[in-house]
Amino acid sequence: MSVGSYQRRNDVMLPSDALEIRRFKDTDPRRPIAEALLPFYVEPAADEALVSWLGRLASRFGLSPHQFAWQAFGVDNRGPAQWWLRPSPLSLKRISEVTGVPVDHLDRMTLNTWSPSYRGDEADGGFWEIRYRNPPPQRWTRYVAVCTACLREDVIPYLRLAWFIGWVAVCPRHEVALVSRCPSCNSKLRSATYGSASPRPPHQCATCGSSVLTAKMCHAHASVMKLHAALLRGKRLGATDLAGLGRLSWPDTVALADVLMGTFWTALHTRERRDVFQRMVRNRRTEDERGSGAYGGQYHGLDLLAWLLEGWPWSAGPQVAISLLFRWSRASRSRNPGSLPLTRSERWAVGPHRLDAKSQSCLRTLLNRAILPPPNDTEPVP
Repeated sequence: MSVGSYQRRNDVMLPSDALEIRRFKDTDPRRPIAEALLPFYVEPAADEALVSWLGRLASRFGLSPHQFAWQAFGVDNRGPAQWWLRPSPLSLKRISEVTGVPVDHLDRMTLNTWSPSYRGDEADGGFWEIRYRNPPPQRWTRYVAVCTACLREDVIPYLRLAWFIGWVAVCPRHEVALVSRCPSCNSKLRSATYGSASPRPPHQCATCGSSVLTAKMCHAHASVMKLHAALLRGKRLGATDLAGLGRLSWPDTVALADVLMGTFWTALHTRERRDVFQRMVRNRRTEDERGSGAYGGQYHGLDLLAWLLEGWPWSAGPQVAISLLFRWSRASRSRNPGSLPLTRSERWAVGPHRLDAKSQSCLRTLLNRAILPPPNDTEPVP
């Protein structure tokens, strides 16, 4: 693909001119737009989501991402929702031909090479109460959690790919919790509307228009950072390595999180849950930050899960986790996570959360190993 002059415009400086933009050579004007190179090249940013980049590119033409994807690439947006998370090879090839961005680069802006969604693990809310107690929504809305420190550093703010995964709750670079709610109106943060031609910066609340950069940064606990890194590697590579638990496939990892958190939210009484939270705070000698509304359930769910798994199997958290696994293994009827696409009658079913046989066997093996007598030189935490 031939590239023309790199000379920039010197009459008007657009905000997007802060990024590398190349002007292509003129193409035959008689060719349809979908068969011609675009007049601008917008360099994708590091770890940027495809939909974020498409939004920035579409704004240069005064179009919504929806209109732009159809007119420029012929992408039929009537297909699966959030097609940009896992676009087809044909769509990526077409986008590459029109924009000049290599296919392999475009592919890294999607979840195509990541583990497929298992039991709805990518859905909004992460491993928190809403996933296990609420019925599935009738209409999916793509919410997002953002790192305000990253957005402050960006020349042109953009959305990272990992921020669209429901359980992602911390920024590995700044070691802070991601903000998922507006600090002014407490509304959930949403990415720019796919059908809107008016670009909205990622740090602006879609409900009240306030900037989320005013949210107080909350430093993530070390155990949360450690678990988050393991889960992120597992989601990318298909298997997680958790201290004390060994290597688990991604489906088995999600199954373990679902059983522990699902049992916690659906089988324990309110008083029992309160006692667990108090024990967690005493054990860590930290303050209970569940009231920090700006950080939503993603962080708090990961925080509790990290405590339940850290120091497996003899620490205080794993002892609670083992009791939850035991309850699950003895349950004749148990509730499926509410966020899964199940009908009202299907949410209750015989068997432990209707996991597949392989995952059930894996969790029972973990439970059986955990209840063995401890080594002579190790005492269990009372």
